[in-house]
Amino acid sequence: MMSRKIVSEKVEMICPLCSGSAREIMQEERFPVGEGGVEARAIVPLMVCDNGDFSWTDERAELIRYDAACVALGLLTPDEIRNIRARYGMNRREFAAAFKIGHASLERWENRKLLIGAQSDYYLRLLQDVSAGRRLLLSAAQRQSAAMNLSNVIEVNFRALSSQRVRLEAAMDRKDRFHLKTAVR
Repeated sequence: MMSRKIVSEKVEMICPLCSGSAREIMQEERFPVGEGGVEARAIVPLMVCDNGDFSWTDERAELIRYDAACVALGLLTPDEIRNIRARYGMNRREFAAAFKIGHASLERWENRKLLIGAQSDYYLRLLQDVSAGRRLLLSAAQRQSAAMNLSNVIEVNFRALSSQRVRLEAAMDRKDRFHLKTAVR
């Protein structure tokens, strides 16, 4: 259950329902998030019609509630995630590829479409230390370089096949085999 408390009053505006006057107030809200009875607190803008019992919130309130939920759950906020990425000077796609994070997930976390999971939150918190992140990138580059220097060869044995059924059966009976050896890059 959400509880509300008026913090301050501001701006006057017009009610979209009755065209009468309305005002914006800042209101404290408390609401449950996640499982386990965690409660979030946020101060959000609420528009209230002076002629009736009509009130509404806008996108600003939703963004504030989302961030409050992140804080209450101990997760990185979207702004904190963007700041971590900015430390590396990478765009979203580059950061996701470099650190093996799903690009779509990163986009959803940064745009408040999906709460980050605990494991990903932990990983990104480790990446806050840019020197650790750079060591991780260097280590991955060294492993990739070492793998490219090895002779990557695939060998495949397969039976001789034919598009004609009679030839196919004859090849299977003879157990003819072909040998393929190719390098992979």
